[in-house]
Amino acid sequence: MTVIKNIAKDHVLQITAVLAVISLFFARPRLADINFSTLFSILAMMIIIQVFEYLHILDYFTYRLTSLATSTRQLTWMFVLLAVVAGMFMTNDVTVITLIPLYLRIAKKFKLPEILPVTLIGMAANFGSAFTPFGNTHNIFLMNHYHINVGTFFTWSIPLLIASLILLTIFIFFIKKEPLPSVPVRDIRIQKRPTIITCVVALIIFIGVLGFIPSWVAQSPPSYWPWRLTHTSCSTWTTPSFSPLRGSSSS
Repeated sequence: MTVIKNIAKDHVLQITAVLAVISLFFARPRLADINFSTLFSILAMMIIIQVFEYLHILDYFTYRLTSLATSTRQLTWMFVLLAVVAGMFMTNDVTVITLIPLYLRIAKKFKLPEILPVTLIGMAANFGSAFTPFGNTHNIFLMNHYHINVGTFFTWSIPLLIASLILLTIFIFFIKKEPLPSVPVRDIRIQKRPTIITCVVALIIFIGVLGFIPSWVAQSPPSYWPWRLTHTSCSTWTTPSFSPLRGSSSS
């Protein structure tokens, strides 16, 4: 019932479905037009990303990094840098959905600037996801469809990343450098065993996307390994309560 309710509320999905049906009257779909390797690679990536989100990996690193911030500008830079790195592996969508609410929670509590930092976090997530073949589903499709090798892809994406980092750095200097208050923080832990195994499975998927191993090898583990593991090992996990600024830790 939950799935049906979500579909009923998702107007974008409904419009897309209608357009897909209309398109059938103009062109007959063929099985040969479907790139199953790309679809399965994207499916494997989405499963792993959901497992990482379930394990609160990005939340954990956000907490650790922002607890070291001493000024508003430094806090923004840490969020932006984390967004770039997270976007390379967890896609821009998941990065934005995770980091922006966390930043806004901090910004509202300590009356920090919101518009420019949130914009920069969104930009950073997109720049990071464009850098790697597996950071964006479009990149996976392009590499598979046009048979682009890894070296060629990175010769295109590295200059883009460098230019993006320069642009982000320039914009960050428009944020006033004001001190942040020192407050106590809580000790936040993650489950090591499921996290390590999920990282190993993610590495296999990334290697498969890069073409170093057969795609079917990389696509098979996510179908059952991480979800079953996290479902049994992380059932006691509770969403962390953040006070992500400087201070002493207490259990």
